Amino acid sequence: MTAHPPFPPSRRTFLGWVGATSGVLTLLPARALANPDAWHVAYPGTTTNDEAQEFIEQLVEQMGPDVAKKLSVVMFKGQPTVVYDRSHLSYAADKARVQPVVDRHNEILQTAFDSTETFAIAIRAGELKVSYNIRYGEPTTREGLEPRWEIVSSMLGPGVAKALVIEQLSDETHQLVYRRLGDQESTAQVARHHSDLLRKKGIEAVATPDGYLPIVADGSTTSTPTVAATKAKSESAGLRSATSTLSAEINTYIKGLRQKGQVSGVERTSWLVYDLEADQTLAAINADLPRQAASMIKPYVALAFMHEVARGRLSYGPRSRGHHEKMIQVSNNPSTNWMMEQVGSPSKVNQLLHSNYGELVKHLRVVERIPSNGRTYRNLASMSDHGRFLRALWFDRLPQSKELKRVMNLPGSDRLYRGVPEIPTGTAVYNKTGTTARCCGDMGILVARKRDGGRYPYILAAVIDRTESTSSYTSWQRQRSNVIRGVSGLVYRWLRERHGLA
Repeated sequence: MTAHPPFPPSRRTFLGWVGATSGVLTLLPARALANPDAWHVAYPGTTTNDEAQEFIEQLVEQMGPDVAKKLSVVMFKGQPTVVYDRSHLSYAADKARVQPVVDRHNEILQTAFDSTETFAIAIRAGELKVSYNIRYGEPTTREGLEPRWEIVSSMLGPGVAKALVIEQLSDETHQLVYRRLGDQESTAQVARHHSDLLRKKGIEAVATPDGYLPIVADGSTTSTPTVAATKAKSESAGLRSATSTLSAEINTYIKGLRQKGQVSGVERTSWLVYDLEADQTLAAINADLPRQAASMIKPYVALAFMHEVARGRLSYGPRSRGHHEKMIQVSNNPSTNWMMEQVGSPSKVNQLLHSNYGELVKHLRVVERIPSNGRTYRNLASMSDHGRFLRALWFDRLPQSKELKRVMNLPGSDRLYRGVPEIPTGTAVYNKTGTTARCCGDMGILVARKRDGGRYPYILAAVIDRTESTSSYTSWQRQRSNVIRGVSGLVYRWLRERHGLA
């Protein structure tokens, strides 16, 4: 049975969105490094490709897609680093002309993230190195890569399979790539080993510079919630409880992190895990306590808007669809405020939701638009709210449920699947993250694959928040994102043992 085709949208990067909306592919790192004396803007501090991609999304949210067209990921001091390519300017070799851009970007990001840390630096191209991936075979059509994808995935194992992507070279031409983002020498060595393994299948592996091209597919799937096993067991909008050891295991894990200082005493955490197949709660820790929602408030804004569409008071056309997609996919704040304004105001959104979906949003409080500086701390929701919303969404009990699910499944960032080594390729994600200097969270539905070929859907909602802004936004967000990823991996291992997951 074919596991991957038709190739789904990627859950590992959003740059396919940038390419689709701008009509321009991102610049190749090789161009940025062509002149070793040229100066660029770099954003050091990321240590993995996933972190670099997540930071690019935050850059685009604050500075717009025009910046995204000039972003690349290269290696700086052995780590994947985001670079804003200035080589298209005649004065790119002049550090003094780049420094004002660095200062402006730092001001924007410090304001947006409520932090005093330095995000951007001026950097000479000679200090950077191209990162390398492995390409399998020659570029061809997307459909032509289907059998090649299957062969490479099965012969090279899950470690490679999870990082396989389809990159778009042109409208008709695509390539199959293992996004290794390593140095040239080690990547070439791995490519030679892969060629030896694939030679009988006629597939050659070649080390190639990373072009950070739009990714149109990876190993995730976009399966729809129609499997018989996911039929609702109850018409109640509540979350049914069940006794399990999972809460204790999560508590023990977080307690251990607190003892190590990886979660501080001033930080609060809340968690919810919900089994959509059995329709019951598996873990609930501080789940009924309102927490900062940050951008996780945005699916509720979408629900309020769709409610008005269903009542004939608003229309859902190209403009509103565009705002909806940008609000969820790249967490665009102006689009969020636009959708709030169509409903009336934050208080109107709050009133509408509590009047019509009060059994779902018991602790939800929508009280503010997203400020221009992005510091949104007053909107609140509990993990139980997120769980009830996602459960109703999965079982198609919300207006325009299918459209809401489509948008929440678009390529974008997540802390539930991406960067979680325990979760295999083929796990679909419908989610929304929340990110400020006081809040790190994610809420979503994951659809895991069973060893017997079936699907197992479950909800994971998580928030770590604090009352004061962190002084080091980048490192705090990275570390707390990894705490959530650690819990997500723990949850998957627990479910795998009990439900026969792949």
